[in-house]
Amino acid sequence: MKSYRIQILFIVIIIIGLFAAGCTQAEAQGWSGFAEYKGILYLGSMTGEVLAVNPEARSQLQTFPGAGEWGFKAAGLARPAGSICGPIGCMPTAAATAFYSTPAVSDDLVYVATYAGDNGKVLAINRLDPGFSEGSPMRSKGEWEYPGATKYIGSVVGNLVIDDDILFIGSSDGRLYALDAIYGEKRWEFDTGGKIWTTPEVKGDIVYVGNYERKLYALKKRDGSLLWEIELPAAIASSPVASDDSIIVGTFDHNLYAIDKDDGSEQWKFKGGGWFWAKPLITDNVVYACCLDQKVYALDANSGTELWQFAVNSQIVAPPILWEEFLVVLSRSGELYVLDRQNGTLQSSVQIGHETMAPLYLMDKYVFIHGRDKVVYCINLEQREVSWKFSYTAN
Repeated sequence: MKSYRIQILFIVIIIIGLFAAGCTQAEAQGWSGFAEYKGILYLGSMTGEVLAVNPEARSQLQTFPGAGEWGFKAAGLARPAGSICGPIGCMPTAAATAFYSTPAVSDDLVYVATYAGDNGKVLAINRLDPGFSEGSPMRSKGEWEYPGATKYIGSVVGNLVIDDDILFIGSSDGRLYALDAIYGEKRWEFDTGGKIWTTPEVKGDIVYVGNYERKLYALKKRDGSLLWEIELPAAIASSPVASDDSIIVGTFDHNLYAIDKDDGSEQWKFKGGGWFWAKPLITDNVVYACCLDQKVYALDANSGTELWQFAVNSQIVAPPILWEEFLVVLSRSGELYVLDRQNGTLQSSVQIGHETMAPLYLMDKYVFIHGRDKVVYCINLEQREVSWKFSYTAN
């Protein structure tokens, strides 16, 4: 019963946080992870900005922005959400623009998707010199916005995925959008009939996407035509991940499912003590799955048999990552664990001291964390310490 109450409290906090992004008086919030290109990190801040952060400049404590760095304020991109009234009348207000999804980057463009109440947009920003004069893209710099200046899709929570110059976006309006990454033109869209808060998975010529109406879909990447669909017993909580033979996905019934990639049939399921919210990781025929029961599980990818488990100090929201022969796991309370991925034994841990819900990013021996305190932390995994930290609200 206690575990159930904790899980309910967690989703209530999530929903309140998402709705708060659309309130007139609320701060932008968000929990964007990092994209990287040529040594520069790109993220959506919790103050409504897109940031380019140079780890070398930050390690030298240079004044922001340093070499290759910038901050782009996503102002004026939200639909009016209400009005503020005073002695002389009322005026429309806009919902705060938030970034919950992790950006994507390719060549000269950084792609971000917004969350503003029920509305969202997809923006392509010049990576070297952001334009968007007065909220409008500068075509001369290759920038664009989708769907258009006065139009919106549903808000976006899941991450952006780029593959073969196609940008894939799942939206809370229930649609999966495939956009031309260069020009921003829609190639196709597919209506799943339920909110998409997860990240689509592209594997070869197929795109897999799940929604809150318990459906998992396999679509042709080229035109979005349906290959198969299945209905699971509960809403899909985690982003799907593809192995050679299966699609692994977690649902709100506390199960992790392995679904056959060819026909959508169930291969196995594994019961945890809570929701599998974070996207699983698959490598060397092992599934590493983090759960809201404060445990990370290692499972045989063919059978779902548990190989080992490790308990942390709080819920795990961020997906695990690999570093050399180790599994790196981040708890929601901000403690980073380095585990032997063969047996789950703890090798080391580092505590940043602040809550985090954003995905990790690994660059060489450094892992980057976006804390809820609006600070970017750089952890040196070899030295097991915080190498530097950058508060973007102090600049």
